[in-house]
Amino acid sequence: MPRTSRWIAAALSLAVAVSLSACVTEPEPPPRTSSATPAPDSVFESDADALAAAIEAYEAYVSVSDSVARGGASDLSRFKEVATPEYAEVLIRDARGFQDADLRRSGTSTFDTATLAAHNDAAVQIYLCADVSETRVLNSEGIDITPTDRPVRVPLLLSFAIDPSDNSLLLESSDAWADEHYC
Repeated sequence: MPRTSRWIAAALSLAVAVSLSACVTEPEPPPRTSSATPAPDSVFESDADALAAAIEAYEAYVSVSDSVARGGASDLSRFKEVATPEYAEVLIRDARGFQDADLRRSGTSTFDTATLAAHNDAAVQIYLCADVSETRVLNSEGIDITPTDRPVRVPLLLSFAIDPSDNSLLLESSDAWADEHYC
């Protein structure tokens, strides 16, 4: 495979498979809401509730992302159901790049080791380990062009915005987290 194609495959594999759209950072988390006595208008009763809601929202995002990356979803607007409008546009642009390069992915991405970073009445942040070890990047002929040196487990800091209309969570960002020992 030409060097340029390998570079594109590696970049798109990492961008789509792990859904990283930013550099390794340690963004400032929102202030933590006490789980002992929630505010009367608090969205979550406890830290455990905030974490559970974030995990559920990320599972919905992973389902859409995997479907799109496998080529099973040509309707990229589905990202608007699981991400903020701004982040959905980033995800749609990245998915189009993957499709324009005539690539698709097989397998399913997973995650584990989710922990709450912070939450308040407007946002939730969690850390987790994204795992793409069971996925492969395929070219238009179905040939596996997965870069052999791609990271398969990546620590992420995920930020979710709380939709005030129904208190659902929408993915707002997905950043590689600098703690390489988390996973």
